[in-house]
This record gives sequence, structure tokens and C-alpha cells, in this order.
Amino acid sequence: MLNFIFGSFGISKNDETDIIKLLERQKDFKKLSKFEKSQALCIQISSELAKKGKGALIVVGNTKSYKTLFPNFFRNNNTSIFQKGMEKVLMQLAELDGALVISEDGIVKAYGAMLTKSSTFKGAGTRHSAAKGISAEKNIVAILASEEDKLVRIFKNASLSAEINPHTKNVENHVSKVVRFVNTPEGAVAAGAAIAIPFLGIPGVVVFAGSYYVVRNILKLAKGRHS
Repeated sequence: MLNFIFGSFGISKNDETDIIKLLERQKDFKKLSKFEKSQALCIQISSELAKKGKGALIVVGNTKSYKTLFPNFFRNNNTSIFQKGMEKVLMQLAELDGALVISEDGIVKAYGAMLTKSSTFKGAGTRHSAAKGISAEKNIVAILASEEDKLVRIFKNASLSAEINPHTKNVENHVSKVVRFVNTPEGAVAAGAAIAIPFLGIPGVVVFAGSYYVVRNILKLAKGRHS
């Protein structure tokens, strides 16, 4: 079955995976949990799609709040998103209407899925509302590629936590740092607040904070990670 799936996309299972290699070269990537590594890969996938002006929504975590619109050919194979050649398949699946759902340990659970939770995200469409709504669940991260402004937005705890401009030079080299922030207590407190501030001095990345206390703690976190 897997050979059929890969073949249908014109992909060899032995294809080089440039995105994964890029992540593995990042020092912080080695420190990430499997859940966080899954987020990092999905952010890179979303960045590639956003650069092309294509929209997508990828949900990472063990949610059951969705309805499947397509049969899952991966269901009985426990197919990992880190398998060789999968990045190209993921890009194709993420472009389908609906959400691509990935478990905490990087297993493809559904694609073209209709999420059953939604929360209005002011000034944006249904994809943003779905991302905000599903991210209200515990340990769920929603990663959105916007076809309108070609940005990547990361939602957690029912709030926008970080935003990445994938067109910024070398921003892809810092995705692991962003993931670590999103999954820290500082990231949880900062998410969804009013002020967008640069993160770690990295061009093309902002996080959202609202008070001096939160900003101070973010900068303390950044200082510790530069040392």
C-alpha cells in the first residue's frame, strides 16, 4: 500500500528529504521532544507552501475533534512523517481542503479532515478560526499557511502564539528555536496578547506579548538560549 501511495505522487521512498536534513543541522532540533520535532517539520512544510501562496492547516497532537472526508491510506501502517520521501507527500496532502492531522509522535492520522471545533479569529477566514478553535485543546498545536499574506501562523492554547515570514532570508534555520518557545510556559503566557515583538533577534519571526512582565521573561528566555 505504501509503495502505491508514494508512487501516486511520483515519489521514491528513498528520495532525499532536504527539509529533515535542514532541521537536523539545527542545534536546537536535537533537544526537541518527538512532539516538538513533529511541529518543526510541519512548520517547514507550511513555510514551503506559504511561499508558493498556497493555504494549508496542519494540526499536531492527539486530537479526535475531526471528521474524515477521505479514506486514510496510512491508517494501518503507522506511517511516520519522518520517513524518507514523506515531506513531498505531506505537501500534497496539506493542500487538500480541510486539515492534515498528525499525532504527537509524528503519525499521519487524517488528511482533508473537517475540524469540529472553531473559534472566530477576527479579520480572517474559516481556516484561521479552525486553527484557533482546535488549539484550545490540551497539547494541540495548529500550524497555518496563509495563502492571502503568505505567512505561517502557529496557534496554541486558543491563541496566536507566533508568526513566521517564510520569505525572510535564513528564517528556516531557526524553526527549532520557535518551536521551543511555543512549548515553554513563557510561550503559553505570551500567546494571543496584543503586542507583536521580534523573537531572539531573528528577522521574519514575531511572537505575541502584552505586558512588560511577559516581554521581560521572553527576553530572559532568549538570552539563555543565546548562551
